[in-house]
Amino acid sequence: MQEGAWGRDAECAPLIAELKQAIKELETPQPEIINAYAKFAGDNSAMERAAKAREKAGFLRSLLSEIDRQ
Repeated sequence: MQEGAWGRDAECAPLIAELKQAIKELETPQPEIINAYAKFAGDNSAMERAAKAREKAGFLRSLLSEIDRQ
């Protein structure tokens, strides 16, 4: 295995794998849940949770692409 720019590829490999798994979990569609309180427009609706998950996945993807450039 060729050493990367940081010279710590063996040390970073498990962390990169964990990052990829986190992205996969965030992008996995969640089961449809009926929220009896949705009509009250709470701060934590299913749509808001999905939007936050997409936002986090996008951030983690940009982080991963930055790591890959090193």
